[in-house]
Amino acid sequence: MRNYYSDYVGHMMRQYLKLKESPAEELSETTTINIDICETALKRLPDIERRLLESVYSSGKNLKEGIAVTVEETGLRERTLWAIVKNFEKEVADERGLT
Repeated sequence: MRNYYSDYVGHMMRQYLKLKESPAEELSETTTINIDICETALKRLPDIERRLLESVYSSGKNLKEGIAVTVEETGLRERTLWAIVKNFEKEVADERGLT
């Protein structure tokens, strides 16, 4: 089942990854908060989970496609990757006050 905050966390992560590649000079307060929350949440994770999440959110057009691409590239079980994504989404959503 998909949580209501899943799309927003996905937006936050795609924005974080985009700005990580090419930083913008001026960011809105909301964007700055979102970026900081993603960065903090990612830093708390083991390196392998961080790389998997970055792969998921930077691959494909949506989360399902990003999961499929990452599973194909890594050979990781889809169920395992979904669990990592859902735990991360919950942590970010809690930190952002979305839950």
